[in-house]
Amino acid sequence: MNLNDKEKFDNLYSQEDPWKSKSLYAEQVRLKNTFELISKKHYHCILELGCGEGAFTSKLINIGDKIYAVDIAEMAINKAKNRYGERVNFSLQDIRDLKFEPETFDLICTIEVIYYPLPTERGKIIDNLYNLLKKNGDIIFSAPILPGYFKYDEFIDLISRKFKILNIEPVTTNLFKLGSIIKRIPLLSKTGIYELAMILTRKFPKQIARHLAILATRV
Repeated sequence: MNLNDKEKFDNLYSQEDPWKSKSLYAEQVRLKNTFELISKKHYHCILELGCGEGAFTSKLINIGDKIYAVDIAEMAINKAKNRYGERVNFSLQDIRDLKFEPETFDLICTIEVIYYPLPTERGKIIDNLYNLLKKNGDIIFSAPILPGYFKYDEFIDLISRKFKILNIEPVTTNLFKLGSIIKRIPLLSKTGIYELAMILTRKFPKQIARHLAILATRV
């Protein structure tokens, strides 16, 4: 979908659980693995871009004092407000034109968002996020390593043009279908084959990873 076609995003969020974050095991694991990269720290002020209905927002509540969450879809923002009320400052904004003061945030989360703008727009967005982040603040990105999204090196190069990368972590694997099948068979799941799939992916992320999370900082 294109960010200029906001109606499509609102139509998407008119559905229940449009990204299957409640019903799809792979999505639940992706969110869990991504959050683990930042879960051991506490932040004063957090910005989440593309918050949707708040699947990742619900985790940020536990590690932040002030949380600001934005999305381009009014339907998504309304749903998120109904769920989390005054615990989060939700607003309708476009990632290409964010309305915040420079150096406001000590954590910025761009989870499955940065591939929506056109390739020619991404560099400027990275520059703007750099300006919004405090010095030594953290920023986390995640995106699919799939045709039509990002190549492994392309994703890393985009982030490293402004930020110092601290960690690169596969958060899902192209072996997920095998893992999902195994999880449904108790005898097989006890053998740890599913966990082995992620271990293999961490050893060979460029070849096997389906989604990559990058934790970086402003120096």
